[in-house]
Amino acid sequence: MGKNERLFSVFSENLKNNFKRFGLKVQHLESDVLDALYICPISLRCYTIEGSKNRDLTIEHVPPESLGGKGIVLTSKEANNMDGQTMDKKLLNYFKSENFKTGAGEIDVVISSDQLEFNGVKAKFTVGEKNGKPLVKLSSSMQNIKVLDFKGLFENWDGGKFNLKWQQQVNIDKKALLKCAYLTVFSKIGYELIFDSAGLKKGTYGMLIDYLRSSVLEIDFPIVYINQHAPLNNSTVGVITAPSEFATFVVNLTFKLNGNEFKYAVFLPHPDCTNLSNLKKLEELITTGDHTFNFKIAEVMLDICS
Repeated sequence: MGKNERLFSVFSENLKNNFKRFGLKVQHLESDVLDALYICPISLRCYTIEGSKNRDLTIEHVPPESLGGKGIVLTSKEANNMDGQTMDKKLLNYFKSENFKTGAGEIDVVISSDQLEFNGVKAKFTVGEKNGKPLVKLSSSMQNIKVLDFKGLFENWDGGKFNLKWQQQVNIDKKALLKCAYLTVFSKIGYELIFDSAGLKKGTYGMLIDYLRSSVLEIDFPIVYINQHAPLNNSTVGVITAPSEFATFVVNLTFKLNGNEFKYAVFLPHPDCTNLSNLKKLEELITTGDHTFNFKIAEVMLDICS
């Protein structure tokens, strides 16, 4: 059994058990669907095992695979591909920029020179230090180098001016952080996170899912995080139990690139909350700039995939 099928099996069993406990049913044309089902935690579409075999459901890496993530859940192919081109790419570019600023990595640049008569050559740019001396390095593909050599650049080289252009991701993509935290908790708890006896938890996780799926900026969802891990020793997920007005999930995320680690703690609605009031109170507390918290945190040891 492949990993797609294993994940489908675990989560479809979890869905069946939770729907039975909550008295919920999946229906099609007014008939109950009795097949094993997987509901994508992003699109909320239902899939049978054939969807997994046909790769309509694809493995979602959290964090993105390029940043050291592992495949922990399945999401619809459409949602996974779209996010890979947007949120995942923005995250990677942000951490590339962070590494570049400290001399620990390269960034993608475009080189142009009117004087040397070439334009739009893609390359990698590194600024750092080697053996105690400053290092500035440009590298490009062999194909680009051959083109420049054909133009006589290296044979006739006697100096010249270059223009370097690159896009720097100044701020981290908060929606991508939220998605990583949400899927991390979902991978451990399953469908109990987003459903209860009333159906989808519309006041909390229904709103979160709408926000992740929407490209409309008017949809508002409090994205609360700090640039460090919460004090969790044996799990990446915990629950703030006191003070009660700040009761929320806290999720530790680690992004890895070029040997560097970037750590965040992201906060999500408490599973028993019916609205976002606790999360908004916590957001207000954090935005005051005081990151000295006196919270009681219970670690979440449940992992339905283990």
